[in-house]
Amino acid sequence: MKRLFYLAFIVLGLCACNNTEEILIETPKSPVVYHMSLQASLDAQTRGVTFDNNDESVISTLFESSDKVYVYNETKGALARHWDEDEKAYVATALQPSRISASGRGCTLEGDLSFYKLNATDEWEVVEADATDTYSLFYQMNRPNYPDEDGGPVYVYTFQKGSAESVSQFDFAEATGITMTLADNKLTVPNTVMFNNLQSMFRQHLTFKKGSETVNPATITRLFVKTSKNTLVLYSFPTEDPEFRFFTQDGFKIDNPEIVDGDVFLALTFDYSENSAEGDQLILTAYDAEGNVYQCVKDVPTNGFENGKYYYGEMTMLWKYLDIKPTVTRTDGGEDIEPEQGKYSFDLSSDPKPVEFTISGNSSSYCFYSTHDAIITLGGDGTAVYSGTDPFIYGEKNLTISLASNYTIDCRGNNSAIWADSEDLKLKTTGETYTLSVIASDPDYRGLVGWNNYNPGYSNEVNNLAENGFSVELTSTTEGPDEDNDDTPDYYTWVYTVTPNNKPQYESKGW
Repeated sequence: MKRLFYLAFIVLGLCACNNTEEILIETPKSPVVYHMSLQASLDAQTRGVTFDNNDESVISTLFESSDKVYVYNETKGALARHWDEDEKAYVATALQPSRISASGRGCTLEGDLSFYKLNATDEWEVVEADATDTYSLFYQMNRPNYPDEDGGPVYVYTFQKGSAESVSQFDFAEATGITMTLADNKLTVPNTVMFNNLQSMFRQHLTFKKGSETVNPATITRLFVKTSKNTLVLYSFPTEDPEFRFFTQDGFKIDNPEIVDGDVFLALTFDYSENSAEGDQLILTAYDAEGNVYQCVKDVPTNGFENGKYYYGEMTMLWKYLDIKPTVTRTDGGEDIEPEQGKYSFDLSSDPKPVEFTISGNSSSYCFYSTHDAIITLGGDGTAVYSGTDPFIYGEKNLTISLASNYTIDCRGNNSAIWADSEDLKLKTTGETYTLSVIASDPDYRGLVGWNNYNPGYSNEVNNLAENGFSVELTSTTEGPDEDNDDTPDYYTWVYTVTPNNKPQYESKGW
């Protein structure tokens, strides 16, 4: 879609999809065919993504003959489909613009349609139209491709790359509640149908700073987009009941985003039905090739972002920390797991065996979560730094930490560095005597928690941490500074020494 009208700037800091599930059947059913004809127009609020080359304040919107529009009978819950002989399946029927007006903002949509829906036994059935039925029209729901379980349209907002060109694939619009005249199997609309946009457009100019210094980061490899109140829509199911229409989640990731001369383009939809827009914030987090992490937090407008608006402004991305990814290897024969937003999640509760993996070398900003018993080896004389809201390692079941070298975990913003939530935490080594140094903020927990065997409410007997065949001593406790002058140390350091019980002891003797 190409574009042509002015929108007021909204200076503010600072994706969609469809497919039909192809259900294979042996023979097509005899359809009832309706000829549809209507005049369509792009509403004045509809925005696009082809910008003026000078200041990008002009956005133009034009119909193109390659555009696709799908038709949904709201009353009957049926999408217009046709039998595809090659696919041996019912696939959605798309209307395409013809007789496009000179301005490009109006066109004719017409074609022959049949309506189908899945019945209670998951079989396609022919749906006949009535004169009182109402319809929805979905513009550009054909890209990008994403399968939907029941064959209805699904918009997925995570397939964007940050450039104006890629965002042009997300200029989705809809027209709903349309009544049509039905006569002799002809469906016509007496008035021009106006399409309204489903999301807002954002073009933001990013400036990166480390302290007071403006920096040119290495290539940005990841960009995370989220809101503080979980109001960002990731999936939209436009044919569902209103309460099931939007699916929100804790943001989405763009790998290798296209940021040109500091500008990033995003198409975003927000749902404020569960959480008010008041006090909400839009959060962008960028990671560069050297591991530097930058973040910007901007307030959402009081009444929230409006669909079809163009939000243009600047954002200052402030340096937060250095991101260092550890070397993580599965040692139990399972597949390696990639972290999502810095968290490695092992959800293997159906597997009777403990999950086993090694963490080697230094890391920063990564943590680990297991829903199952886990045996984790720490090695490489590494130091792990984690400043998030969780411990560095958190397990819902038993945790066994095996030291392959001396290892340090810096979780000074948390009350502990390793936490076994409901069962035991045990320490052992791969054969030598090694130390585990942990830095945390709560003196009672001493940096480690095994809910059944090592916590203030149960026992602080340190040898409860020892795996069979090993002994554990708390060999050092150090108080950190009191930088906020509240008479309480900001953090503490505990050093645990883990020794195999069968390690040979040698006595010096003279000749």
